[in-house]
Amino acid sequence: MCTINELPHADRQEHVILHTLWFSKNKPRMDTFLKPFIDQTQQLSTQAIDWTDVHGVVHSSNVFAAICVCDAVPRAMLQNFKQFNGRHGCGYCTHPGDVVPKGRGHARVYPITPANTFDERTHQETMQHVQTVLDSTEDSVCGVKGPSPLIMLPGFDIVKGVPPEYMHGVCLGVTKQMTGLWCDGQNAAEEFHIPEAAQKRIDEELIDLKTPDEIGRVPRKLSDRVHWKACEWRAWLLFLSPVLLKGVLPTRLWKHWMLFVCSIHLLLQETVSAEDINTAKLWLVSFVQQVPRLYGVVHVTYNVHILIHLPGAVHDWGPLCGFSSFMFEDAIGRLFHLFNGTRAVPMQIAQRFLIMKKLNLWVKSCNDDVTVMWKNLTGKCTKTKCSYHLTEKIIILSKTSFRSLTEQEQHAYGPTQNYFLDISRCIINNLLYTTLIYSADFKRCNSYFSTNTGEKGVIHSMIIDINDDGQQDLIIFYYSLVPAVLQLDNFSNHVETTDFFLSFHERRQLRMCKAKDVKNKCVFISSRDNVKYVVNLLPII
Repeated sequence: MCTINELPHADRQEHVILHTLWFSKNKPRMDTFLKPFIDQTQQLSTQAIDWTDVHGVVHSSNVFAAICVCDAVPRAMLQNFKQFNGRHGCGYCTHPGDVVPKGRGHARVYPITPANTFDERTHQETMQHVQTVLDSTEDSVCGVKGPSPLIMLPGFDIVKGVPPEYMHGVCLGVTKQMTGLWCDGQNAAEEFHIPEAAQKRIDEELIDLKTPDEIGRVPRKLSDRVHWKACEWRAWLLFLSPVLLKGVLPTRLWKHWMLFVCSIHLLLQETVSAEDINTAKLWLVSFVQQVPRLYGVVHVTYNVHILIHLPGAVHDWGPLCGFSSFMFEDAIGRLFHLFNGTRAVPMQIAQRFLIMKKLNLWVKSCNDDVTVMWKNLTGKCTKTKCSYHLTEKIIILSKTSFRSLTEQEQHAYGPTQNYFLDISRCIINNLLYTTLIYSADFKRCNSYFSTNTGEKGVIHSMIIDINDDGQQDLIIFYYSLVPAVLQLDNFSNHVETTDFFLSFHERRQLRMCKAKDVKNKCVFISSRDNVKYVVNLLPII
């Protein structure tokens, strides 16, 4: 599958391209699987295509494949490198790995220390290794087994063009691995093991949590983690574990975990600065270096090792969410609904996929009623029967009713005898916001937000203010969240944990802002001792 890099992320998800479909019980031969794609890409790199933008301007563009996103096993197949369990199995550096006993067998691990640094791989060096393999009888040179079909793509970098992927490596990899170490009964004698009673308390807290709609699934018990999906591991890593594990894990283990959590926070920001990348690099290297001492060298797995290569990938390609597998996994899930029975399955999928694409384009030229009907049929409709666009970036979802302002609201707004339209739900910049009273009846909470000035608040009420000239403004009344005296411990020198997780108490005086002042949504988390925290919702979708 492919996406167009120049599209905004939301549009990229909407317009995933299916370039090749392999239907077999066996893994594909990469030279056969990729040949149609490579042939067409070579042609499009020299023969420009014409396209028209929304303003009617005609552009002429060449097409290049810059990056290939996949999990560790297919990544090695695509690069024609040794797999992670082989010597020199890292596709980004020359670390040979060490073989250590594990259970009844052995495992390859990749420990690092300040003394055993290894060179980064480059495209030019890799091509030299390819030539050496072709000119000799050796099976591989420094983990390179031979030429890859990807080198036929114009301008493609065989090393940087296949970056580490955070859905599998971070969420389903390191996060799942470390949580298993803490919770598995076979580690009961270890310092890092979380007792059964503490795990049950965490289960209760997870069930009681109310997360925003953008998180994905509602939290499930830690004891059900074998069934967790990647989005649940993502939520556990980024938002839930730092608070719920505080006071459960020993302090040094919690601080070690926070190095990992906050590094991923930095690399998932919408805009990542060079300073953020360097900071994340320092924290991730420190995290990997401490794993042998805290958990044992056997747990410095390949997934743990490639954490040190994530900052370099972000430097080359932008935030981690820009080249993760989440959107491709969603698209693959939709493919399973495009066939019936067992006959001619590939043809069914290909034909129905193309039909859906054609229909999506056709619907855009139709009236609103047809568009809403199509979105209802495809499950993409975010509107309700009473919804309407207030502006291009604001959608009102709830019923409206006229009312006057309360005394508290007048104190924030100013004296007025006017009536306003009262609402409880809206979408601002593609994010759902609701009043706290509305959220009380659901397992979701979409009421916490941050402003452009950095202030955080919880929505009490929302109104539509209609000016004398007929212009409508969305007004939000909120309680400001004031930082509490007690915060999470700092996990590193010169770093404030409050930059990521803020403990607060509510200022019981209403404040007011306009929708244009809302910057981002926040996730609300309450700990076992009833301490409340908020953390900014990252662009994780």
